[in-house]
Amino acid sequence: MASRPSHLGGFAVNQGLTSPKLHLETVFIRTLRGSREQGQISKGKKALALARDCRNTYGENPEASRKGIRPGKQRSHMAERRAVGHVLRNLKENSDENEVIEADALAKTLILQKKRKAFKKRADGPLGVVIKRKLAERVAASEGEKE
Repeated sequence: MASRPSHLGGFAVNQGLTSPKLHLETVFIRTLRGSREQGQISKGKKALALARDCRNTYGENPEASRKGIRPGKQRSHMAERRAVGHVLRNLKENSDENEVIEADALAKTLILQKKRKAFKKRADGPLGVVIKRKLAERVAASEGEKE
C-alpha cells in the first residue's frame, strides 16, 4: 500500500514513513502556533533568545573579525618591540649604570602600557543589548533628521 502525504500544519508528513517522534514534533509545533498561549510561550522564548543569542559588536562582518585577529595581535606585538627598541637605541655604549637601570625601568613600563592597549578578542554581545543599542541609534538619527 502506497503511503499518501498528508499536510499537517504546513509540514508534509508521509504517513507510515516518518518516525512517530517527528510526527509528534510537527503536531506540537502546529498546536503552539494555533494556541491562545502562543503569546506567553513566544514571550518566554523571545526573552531566552535575547539573553542567550549573541551578535558581533565589533562593527565588522563576522568573517572579517575572525580574519583580523592575527594581524591585530601582530600589530600590538610589533608596537611593544618598537617601544622597547626606541628606548634601548638611545643608550650609548659607554652609559653608566644609573642610565641603564633607568632605561630598563622605562622599557618595562612601556611594555606594560603597550600590553594594556594591545589587541584583545572581544566576545559577542547579547542580542537583547545589541537590539536596544541599535534602536536607540535609530531614534537618535530620526530626531537628528527632524531638526
